[in-house]
Amino acid sequence: EAARAQVADLLGCQPNEVIFTSGGTESNKYAIKGVALAAGRARGRDHSITAAGEHPAVMEVCHWVEEQEFFPSDAARFDFVSFSVSISGDEALVGAPNHYSNNLPISGAAFVYHYDLLTETWEEQPKLIVYDSNEKAQFGTSVSIDGNVAVVGASLDPFDVPNNQGGPGSAYVFRYDLLAQTWVAQQPKLVASDGA
Repeated sequence: EAARAQVADLLGCQPNEVIFTSGGTESNKYAIKGVALAAGRARGRDHSITAAGEHPAVMEVCHWVEEQEFFPSDAARFDFVSFSVSISGDEALVGAPNHYSNNLPISGAAFVYHYDLLTETWEEQPKLIVYDSNEKAQFGTSVSIDGNVAVVGASLDPFDVPNNQGGPGSAYVFRYDLLAQTWVAQQPKLVASDGA
């Protein structure tokens, strides 16, 4: 851990952002998968370009990337899936602010994926939704995940439906409950103290 802290200090990052690998093949795998999932397929870009002469370690992971995509099982065309994406270790959080949740249009959702090392695929987990939000709140506009804590923004919460006017926004904090093996919303939601 001392070496991790020294490298982090040299790079100007946090120690938990430094990953030591056994060599080039493993490094290629982490780097290509991480970039492709965070900025490629997860953002709606469905192609990448590689040269035929690439090293087999690079080509293997590029073929894997072609087969991966974050598209939830109950998502619809205009849900804006992957409007926001955050990855922490083996967990990914994918925002879909226009998702139809709780029988409310555009209330939003955040989809959770867990990376299975055995199958080398991202597996969809139960999505995060909130019950105190309203129509057009756009829960999932922003997402962040770090270990067992996830934060999901709702940019227009609370939405004034009769006047068709967005609110100042809010953020919801979730913690992963190891015993129940589920994400639990923490109360109260976060709102700006000045309401602006």
